Amino acid sequence: MPFSFTIPLVSSRNSGAHSYHPVPVPDEEILSAPPESEETRDLTSKRNFFLDPSFWLTALAVLSIAVTIRNLLVIQLYSQESRVSYASFGSPYNGLGELVRNETSPSWPLSSTHYPDFIGATEGPRIHHALSNGSIVRLDSERTVMIQHRVRDFGLEHCTVKLEFSHSAGNGHGHTTRGYGHIGESPYLTLWRLEDTGSKAVLAPSTLPIPLPSREAFLGDIVFDDTRSMQSPSFGCNAGSIQTLEIAVACASDPCIVEFRLTQSPQRQGFWVVQSEQKSAPMSM
Repeated sequence: MPFSFTIPLVSSRNSGAHSYHPVPVPDEEILSAPPESEETRDLTSKRNFFLDPSFWLTALAVLSIAVTIRNLLVIQLYSQESRVSYASFGSPYNGLGELVRNETSPSWPLSSTHYPDFIGATEGPRIHHALSNGSIVRLDSERTVMIQHRVRDFGLEHCTVKLEFSHSAGNGHGHTTRGYGHIGESPYLTLWRLEDTGSKAVLAPSTLPIPLPSREAFLGDIVFDDTRSMQSPSFGCNAGSIQTLEIAVACASDPCIVEFRLTQSPQRQGFWVVQSEQKSAPMSM
């Protein structure tokens, strides 16, 4: 009989190799993720807080309120400073009722009259004492009058010194019905601007006596032109500046003495500073 045999067929995936079967792990042996630390949670919370649009809307609202409050405070501060400035220096745009027009030319110049801030009498080279209503003023080679005035009205920066005297009886060498008397030939008063000593404080009686500043510029003569008042030439005076002026007596012969009493009316001090728009160049030597 013929010889025959059968070769068994073997699957290639089973030949010479071990098949892999994953071994199931019990659930209790699966490792869980490590717990989140407190620091990590804080960082995550902060990051989420800053990314929240409501945070930025709130911040913008707070900033807007702060800026509004600041602006209101600044406006209030400057308005207070403006009121103080007007009260201290005056202005042609504040209190127009106190300003007057020249009688001969009603439309020009505008002018305003002020009391000086300080009136003092000198003896030799020192400002010796302050003058007040009713004071008797004696001017000679050793005595002058010193006036200090803060220029108040912007735009009214041409100043004139005016003197008004009381009516009192006398013998011609003191008080007369004209309010003054004199010894010497045709005396007149001279007006000088004193040098700026660097101090912007207005003088007060408590500071006296002090040295008299040196004369810086001659501003003109004050002549006896009527029975009650005398007036100096106009001179330039910048608003806000402090004008320190000296009034002295001069004449052609010695002795040269002028004596008068300041007006005793409660509303008048005898010495006035008139500020105006008049464009008149200051006199100089």
